[in-house]
Amino acid sequence: MLPGSSEIPYALALVQRRQGHWDESIAYFEQALARDPRNVEFLNSAARTYGMLRQFPAALKLYDRVLDITPNDSDAMTSKACIYQAQGNLQKAAKFLSQINDQTSWYAMIIKFTQLRLERNYGEAIRLLQARLAQSFDSEVDKSNHQVALAFMQRVAGDTLGAGVTGEPARNTFEKLAEPNQATGILPSRCL
Repeated sequence: MLPGSSEIPYALALVQRRQGHWDESIAYFEQALARDPRNVEFLNSAARTYGMLRQFPAALKLYDRVLDITPNDSDAMTSKACIYQAQGNLQKAAKFLSQINDQTSWYAMIIKFTQLRLERNYGEAIRLLQARLAQSFDSEVDKSNHQVALAFMQRVAGDTLGAGVTGEPARNTFEKLAEPNQATGILPSRCL
């Protein structure tokens, strides 16, 4: 009913990717992008797919297209940095991560932490995580995830004692979530 729609091949690309039919997924992404070449969502998804397939030059070209359309897109810059990390090019990755700070998305922060860990710049990673932990969180789980990341960085930096102190509250939170309900013996639904 919608022969010119770009949404149909895009949806089919996502389904094919989920099913592990990579070639079909790429073909559908190409159809969607031929019909809507400036759709940032399509470009990001196609680039992510190429990245999963380790077809890094194709992924980088698509991220360049995203950045031509939305030059300050921190997620696109972060994703491009992730491709450079996978290629072992930490210098290029660092250029795209220079603006990432404790106020950016958790996804961007994870890629920044990976960069700092690969550079063995544990002190900066710890500083960023501590600044992030000083902020308020929507849930105890989000806070606990940050505490785990900080404990990991402290441990990698050689501060085993500090890692234990940081990780303890997170462990307590996750243990509570994993306990079955006393009355029913059923785990909370968010743990399933």
